[in-house]
Amino acid sequence: MSMFQVTGQVLHVYQEPDRIDRETGEISKGRSKVQILGELPLENGQTKHDMITLSVDRKADYETLTGSRISVPLGMFSPAKGQIAYFIPKGGKPAVLASSGSPAQAERPR
Repeated sequence: MSMFQVTGQVLHVYQEPDRIDRETGEISKGRSKVQILGELPLENGQTKHDMITLSVDRKADYETLTGSRISVPLGMFSPAKGQIAYFIPKGGKPAVLASSGSPAQAERPR
């Protein structure tokens, strides 16, 4: 389980275009991405909204969640000084949240 999570609304899911290496001609398949309007807590207790674009393994896990509030595990690394790159760790799954911010409870059959 990831120690960091981002909570927010799924805005868009898309596939990046394939890329061609100019030197080798090798084609790299474009990655699947999800854009989330994240709710980031501030030190003063308030919340800042920021759009975060994350790579995902399975685009289908997110396509039906457009407009939904979700929480996903968040990994990060620093590729260069002063930069932070965010990603969803392998196997990370979105949790759909109820409007109160807590995980949605599945309906029980009657």
